Amino acid sequence: TSYIDEGENFKTIGFLNNEKNKSFIENIIFLEFKVSPGDKVTKGDELLSAESMKGTEELRSEIEGEIVNINTTVQENPELLKDKPEEWLLKIK
Repeated sequence: TSYIDEGENFKTIGFLNNEKNKSFIENIIFLEFKVSPGDKVTKGDELLSAESMKGTEELRSEIEGEIVNINTTVQENPELLKDKPEEWLLKIK
């Protein structure tokens, strides 16, 4: 489950930090973005795959737009989500 934060020029997407997701997010060991900046996405497109000790989950787009940025820092260091589970993952305009 994800959140969408609507900014002035783009929308920020990340994992929703709730009880249902908490255990999964805290145990993520691998993130793979399925999109790159400049890619166009529509509702339902796969944005990323997250592997946790609890299993694998896909994050799918809930909106249409163009990928502006991906958080490569979190991709390279998914353990950062343990301390900041609502860290942004993607930005779409």
